[in-house]
Amino acid sequence: AFIDKRFLPTEVFVRSSSANRCLMSAAAFSNALFRESPKDHAIVPPIYSKYQEDDGLLIPLLSCTDQWDDVIAKFNLTSNVNVQTQALMKMLQTQWPAGCSTVPPLLIDAIHNELPNKLINMPANYRACAEGPARPLIYEYNEIGSGAGNNFNELRIKRVAGLLTNELLTNFAAIANCATVPCTGQPKMRIYFTHDTNVVSLAHIFGVLGSYNSIAPEFSSALVFETRRNATGPYVKIFLKNGHKADFVDTNNCASNCSLAAVTAAASPLAITAQIPCA
Repeated sequence: AFIDKRFLPTEVFVRSSSANRCLMSAAAFSNALFRESPKDHAIVPPIYSKYQEDDGLLIPLLSCTDQWDDVIAKFNLTSNVNVQTQALMKMLQTQWPAGCSTVPPLLIDAIHNELPNKLINMPANYRACAEGPARPLIYEYNEIGSGAGNNFNELRIKRVAGLLTNELLTNFAAIANCATVPCTGQPKMRIYFTHDTNVVSLAHIFGVLGSYNSIAPEFSSALVFETRRNATGPYVKIFLKNGHKADFVDTNNCASNCSLAAVTAAASPLAITAQIPCA
């Protein structure tokens, strides 16, 4: 097995955004990783976190007003305050899908996010909207916040996912350069729980954004980076699990060059080692 059925602190590292929904996802996922103890006590690995205001790694920095010029111009906005919310309102006015005509526009983000929650008795018209027409609209909204895809903005994408990109590249290199198998001093598995905005940014940075097919990431969407080695050297294989019930699918990132050197060269221009402060 890749990791032991027992929890061994040397094998698994878990870090989460301090947002409650991320912490709850981290606890639920990690609780299911390992067998229960002989006394039937659940085994939950330690989950590391930081206060939101101090966590540039997993909390998207969207409050700076100096990173929204492209969005202001695209939607003809008049203020650089709450730009992402203003953009969503403009989108709802001009791109509101017919399949959501009976849903209050201000609820579209909420019904999309809560769709997997079976405890919510969502009206049929809300569910139909959330399952279909709302998803491309929310995807563009995610792209705007992420600075990714057709809404690429270098400053915004660096502030959202530049630190996490740097950490991932550092992790890849540490494993690839390790002289022992398994690698002494490096966990076999590192798990980061963050926000859909960060996930979309990472998918863009590592060249696999097309795997989402312009549809908003599902609840519990995950990108999986595997550092591997073949006869030519280390390489990075990327998989996507888009939703808590979905299978892992190959993003086909290795259809081109996915050597560690190539992946690092492609992603490093958007990696940062310190958060870029607001101007």
